[in-house]
Amino acid sequence: MKSLIGSFANASNADTCRRIVDALDALRVGVAMYDSDDRLTYYNTHFQYIFRSFGLLDSLVGTEFRELLHCKLNAGEIAGRHVVSDPEGWIERRIAHRRNPTKGPLDERLTDGRWIRISERTLEDGGTISVYTDITEAKAGSMGLQEAVEGGAEALAFWDQNDRLVLRNTAFVDLFSLVEQDVVPGVQCRMILDNAARHLFDTDGVDPENWSAERHKLHFLPQHQETWRHRDGRWFLVDEHRAQDGGVVTRLSDVSSIKENELAMIERGTTLAGTVQQLEMSKWIFERQAAEHVEALEQLARAKAAVEEASASRSRFLSIISHELRTPMNAIIGFSEILKKELLGPLGTEKYVEYAGDIFSSAHHLLSLINDLLDMSKVDAGKWRLKKNDVDVGEFVRSCCRLIAEQATARGMNVEIHVPEERIVASLDERAVRQVLLNLLSNAIKFTSQGGYIRITAAMEDGSLKMSVSDDGVGISLQDQARVFRPFEQGENNLDRTHEGTGLGLALCKSLVELHQGHIELHSEEGQGTTITFYIPQSIEDDTHDAEPAPLASTG
Repeated sequence: MKSLIGSFANASNADTCRRIVDALDALRVGVAMYDSDDRLTYYNTHFQYIFRSFGLLDSLVGTEFRELLHCKLNAGEIAGRHVVSDPEGWIERRIAHRRNPTKGPLDERLTDGRWIRISERTLEDGGTISVYTDITEAKAGSMGLQEAVEGGAEALAFWDQNDRLVLRNTAFVDLFSLVEQDVVPGVQCRMILDNAARHLFDTDGVDPENWSAERHKLHFLPQHQETWRHRDGRWFLVDEHRAQDGGVVTRLSDVSSIKENELAMIERGTTLAGTVQQLEMSKWIFERQAAEHVEALEQLARAKAAVEEASASRSRFLSIISHELRTPMNAIIGFSEILKKELLGPLGTEKYVEYAGDIFSSAHHLLSLINDLLDMSKVDAGKWRLKKNDVDVGEFVRSCCRLIAEQATARGMNVEIHVPEERIVASLDERAVRQVLLNLLSNAIKFTSQGGYIRITAAMEDGSLKMSVSDDGVGISLQDQARVFRPFEQGENNLDRTHEGTGLGLALCKSLVELHQGHIELHSEEGQGTTITFYIPQSIEDDTHDAEPAPLASTG
């Protein structure tokens, strides 16, 4: 039996543990766990199918990670010129990346043409958990689409139904970047327009915010064209139209020479016929450009359909196994708590009580992981619908603080609540916002030293409910702040790595706030603490009041 079963050998419910391992074996991704000495302690069935060279080994459990790398190299399973020219260097770089998994997932190409994405995270006991996902189809699709849109000098971008950037070419990045992070996939179109109005394009005397808002309205029309003038003097013809999948295609072409000729003709009193001729030329140029991008649009539609089908399959799979995982996990938690507290009588040996406590803590962690994954999947799939009602903000904040009071007291922390004396009533989905606030409070307690403080504030500001959670903890480095709101990402510091977590807590907070049409902000400095503020508008109408939100997830 694999070592994951062995770790629960003292539990009274071994059959339930075996069912959990069977569920992991049913996953179409490889899962492997390593101890603090970097030796393999557990792997699911799919892991040994991904790297077929592992079949040459007598036993995988107990094998060092470095030996597994040598096995893959000796079998000629890893592709790339660096692997051929400097195999030992490749091994050292691979191990260095493993010791610093906060750099993000690693994509590894195999000699049989497959691409494997490897996501790793350091555990509290010094070990490592690794997840191996076959991304061959997605890799081929994204590389082909990127090559298709890179052709030509026009700035080209594709937006999904939620107005998030899906794909853009280098010309678009060069035109709109203030810093590279401004135009990464996933950014909202309104943010790009706000930056353009403030820093890049001439608004012709119009307030930048109003200019951006008007451009955003035009962006949602079935089709529109207009001309923008860059502050460096160039003119761009903007052509946008809605695709069949509900997204938007944006194309900007440099028409500076045509615009300058047009202005010159107007100044010289050229006849209207000449102006019409120039406009016809512009139309011909855009028709030709549109034809060149038809194939790119078709490829994008096919790739998007494949991604949506994969996402739907993932959601169905998670829904099916949720009951099978949660039910036995709750049983493990309940039985281990009975053993830990010796409710039915003494166990006879203190070690048994200690083991029962370990089982209780581990089961709670696994349940929080399952809940976070299911809730994040539900938000991504658009199945989490809001149910708003009027909430007394002061009492709401105090009730959340009562839930974390025991954790804060255990660490000797001072929790301050700052809300106005007068009663504030806000319209919100109480369960969703409670989850956001509890996640933020839990993170503040987790990453603040013994005896620190936490401050919670709430107030109405400019028509929005503003809530903040501040602490004097370890803080987050500047280079990590852009990553902490992404799923499975965590800040890089020593305290982070000593705490359990899925890396989904802040990503789930951001998604739930954005479901309210709000936004979330982070201000932090290493060693000085962190403040996270979120805003929930009170004047936005929506049609999402008729469905219950998903169950609350544990913090990550």
